Amino acid sequence: MLEYIKTASNHGVVEVILNRPEKHNALSELLITNLTKVIRDISSSDKLRCVIVSGAGKGFSSGADIDELRNLNYKNAEIFIRHLHGACQAVRDCPVPVIAKVHGPCIGAGLELAVSCDLRCASYTSTFSMPEVQVGIPSVIEAALLPRLVGWGKASEILFTGKTF
Repeated sequence: MLEYIKTASNHGVVEVILNRPEKHNALSELLITNLTKVIRDISSSDKLRCVIVSGAGKGFSSGADIDELRNLNYKNAEIFIRHLHGACQAVRDCPVPVIAKVHGPCIGAGLELAVSCDLRCASYTSTFSMPEVQVGIPSVIEAALLPRLVGWGKASEILFTGKTF
């Protein structure tokens, strides 16, 4: 088991749990790298039937780790974005259905991870947003997936306003 990721398996169904509840499952470089590795590793199992991605604690994911974002510059920002895209791509490349089990906040990069899954199952406590646009940061990773899920109008509202739904 890798740090920040827990897995539970039952009859070919593997739950991959983002496990940083003290940081609301913020996506750090380490968590992103481990998530990518776990998804790729379990994808090779011929016994795998389904993957569930969930978050430990009170929410799915608060998005990219703010502490790490503060240290990004023009030299390392592209690396962070590529790694996050790689994790989302690993989810999309998984040969079985991947379900995002969303509860509580699903924000920014966490929302991009959720939209990368084949299905999303949300609780009544779920909230969704891309608030980075409110501080001038465009959503550049998987935001292009939103229109097929919620339509162009709602996707534009999410991406242009940063409003919470």
